This record gives sequence, C-alpha cells and structure tokens, in this order.
Amino acid sequence: MEVHPDTRVANGRGPKLLPETGLTRRERAALLRMRTGCIWTATRRYAKGRCTSPACNRCGDPETLEHLLCACPGLAQERSRVTTAYRRQGLPASTLEHFLYPSRPHLPALRSLAEFLEETGIAAYR
Repeated sequence: MEVHPDTRVANGRGPKLLPETGLTRRERAALLRMRTGCIWTATRRYAKGRCTSPACNRCGDPETLEHLLCACPGLAQERSRVTTAYRRQGLPASTLEHFLYPSRPHLPALRSLAEFLEETGIAAYR
C-alpha cells in the first residue's frame, strides 16, 4: 500500500478545501498556487538555476514562501493586515500552515491573504 506524501491526507484528514463561492477566479488561483507550491520564490528559482541568489530582495534572508508570509520584515506592514483579518475571524495567524489552511475557511481571511499576494507581487511569482 502506498502512503500519500501529505501526512494529513495519509491520516485521513486532508486539508480544508477553498470555498466554492465568494472568491474571484484570480484570488482562488493565487491561493491554489500557494497551496500547491507553485510560487517561484528566489530560493526555488536559485535551486533551478534561474537566478543568482536565493536571497529575499527586501531583507536578504533566504526567500521561501514561509519567509514571505511569516517573517520578512520588508512585508511587515502588508502582513499585519492579513494577520488582523485572520484574528478577527478567530483564526490563528503565525505559521505557514495557519495562512494556507485556516481551520475554518472564512472568506474575509482568505480574501485578505489573496490581496496580500497581489499587493506584494507574490501572486506573480511564476
């Protein structure tokens, strides 16, 4: 028997799906690209030989999705709007898992994350 590479799915508790309605096609696409790892951060581009450095152009730390969503000081102001939206809905907002797979799919929180991706240009990392 094969085990699914995502431990949540392997344990019978797959990630929460995005809501069927309430998100634009563009918002939904950006969120799905993030969830599936299709965001081309500098670390990923560097590993594939597509850029000369894995460093974040905002702060110099290695640019990973987790860094951009949870830690980059250059995105602190934009990120604070997302964390505020999540907390208003009673959702935790401190880890990559919290942002990508909120325990309850509240539209205002997910919309704020999609807006963050668009506003910061992360949605265009393809």
